[in-house]
Amino acid sequence: MMIGGTRFIGPHVVRALVTSGHQVTVFHRGQSKADLPPGVEHIAGDRRELQNFSDHFKKLSPDVRCLTSGCFPHNWMVMQSNPLTTLSVKEIKRAVAIRERIDGLQRDLDRITGAQRAPVKDGAPRRKKRRMSAAARARISAAAKARWAKRSGKQRVSRIAAAKAKGRSPGAPLKERIVQTLKTAGRSGVTVKDLAAKLGTSYGNVSVWFHTTAKGINEIKKVEPGRFAWAS
Repeated sequence: MMIGGTRFIGPHVVRALVTSGHQVTVFHRGQSKADLPPGVEHIAGDRRELQNFSDHFKKLSPDVRCLTSGCFPHNWMVMQSNPLTTLSVKEIKRAVAIRERIDGLQRDLDRITGAQRAPVKDGAPRRKKRRMSAAARARISAAAKARWAKRSGKQRVSRIAAAKAKGRSPGAPLKERIVQTLKTAGRSGVTVKDLAAKLGTSYGNVSVWFHTTAKGINEIKKVEPGRFAWAS
């Protein structure tokens, strides 16, 4: 669920999440029209009155809540207890992926423990649910961490290999890669969409970069909406 989501980086975050297959709900005042993807649910309201929507939020039960617009301290008090509001889109997507893996492990565990339970006959006293020992929890946790570390290692290696195949250093800063691409494109420039595809990064990251860091680089000029060029 996005608090805001209709201005500045909000629409880019929403589009990135929808493209990744997530179901997104946007909570906003309805004062700004944004080109959001189909299927995005809208809730009209003021973030200063979030407590009035508590029942609706409980029914919605979002996995991740993200505050995408600046606000005064008394508004922020409602959300400051949630550490997810400080994460970037990339970190949120990673957190959601981890949450999905944890849910998958929990389902596997439920199937295993469920298969060992004897069926309860009508009228027979129910057995007390056995609590998992600390040692068993530690073994499951260690196994999950090992699986995650192994998978993360493979993903890291694959990203480095892909970067080398494209002829660039995997650790090259985004600024250097964008500037070099703009210089190569010439006066006609390049669109944000094409630039993101060429660099292998998200559209949202590149778009936000042009609206923040690029404003301090005089040589970068906006040719037309969504297209930039290097004017040396």
